[in-house]
Amino acid sequence: MAAFGGSWEAGPAGKKFFVMDVCNTQKNYEKLWHLPANFREGRVDPEMRQRATEYGAGTGQLTIRLLWNNWNDLDLHVLTPRGERISFRKRTSGWAGFLDVDMNAERHSNEPIENIFWERTPPLGIYTVYVDYYRRSGKSQEQTPWKVEILNSSPQGGSVIAQYSGTST
Repeated sequence: MAAFGGSWEAGPAGKKFFVMDVCNTQKNYEKLWHLPANFREGRVDPEMRQRATEYGAGTGQLTIRLLWNNWNDLDLHVLTPRGERISFRKRTSGWAGFLDVDMNAERHSNEPIENIFWERTPPLGIYTVYVDYYRRSGKSQEQTPWKVEILNSSPQGGSVIAQYSGTST
């Protein structure tokens, strides 16, 4: 979709981040977040849905999830249009955005997921989504393939409006 783009960017301390811009214009906001009831852009990945359910991940007007398959600690960060960063360091935003599942820092699994969602309509603007390879576990290989899904709201957890995948090293 034209509304979304992704690229690798350099971050602090030489870390690389995969950056995704979401809702970058009023037209895209109206098209993507105020969707008709029959909108069927994509289906939630079954594995993503299963893990979200297993770990009690919330859903909302906007939901962003990160999934990977080893013991390494990846972190999901979202920079909102208001300049707030939601991550393990600050789990909430002033506009009802929440990181409610943070894996492999405190809760450990080789099938982890991270989840950020908004309980009400998120503010208009650019949302930059980062996947940060925070720490390698001694139990895992260095490379970590991952998937991110961005969902709109629905009682069933939403329809996928964007999917990204990559590998962090």
